[in-house]
Amino acid sequence: MGRPILFYGGEEGKPDDYLIAINAIRNLFPALSAGEAAVLMGHGGLHPANAAYGALQVKLADAGLENVFVYTVEGFPSLAEVIKKLKTDNIKKVVLIPFMLVAGAHVMNDMIGDDKDSARSQVVSAGIEVRAYLQGMGENAAIQDIYIQHLKDIIDED
Repeated sequence: MGRPILFYGGEEGKPDDYLIAINAIRNLFPALSAGEAAVLMGHGGLHPANAAYGALQVKLADAGLENVFVYTVEGFPSLAEVIKKLKTDNIKKVVLIPFMLVAGAHVMNDMIGDDKDSARSQVVSAGIEVRAYLQGMGENAAIQDIYIQHLKDIIDED
């Protein structure tokens, strides 16, 4: 089994999986002008690997994508933290983008659902206009290429 999409950070001769993933999804971000942002929704959880989302946020900023934010459904960073940042940055419009392999139940319910707890509802309640991108990362050919490369890497380790 290959490594996850986000694993190495470019240290000790290893690839920067974060930057590779950012470049693979960069085309999903609309041309963001002042007052606009993209918000990536990851799954998250109570596992040490959840730290990858915080690292992704740092790498996004390092890549010049200061108006792209990351939150998780079940971990850190939370949507409440991102909404606070959006308001601080005077963001008026966002596009919600799933950072999940499949745009399934979490996307339909937790991201864009009609429930008051959905991301869309919470962001709209904060006075911010919302659009949504409804494809999972698995539909992105560049993300597919990353998985294939990670499998090749593990095969070549022998």
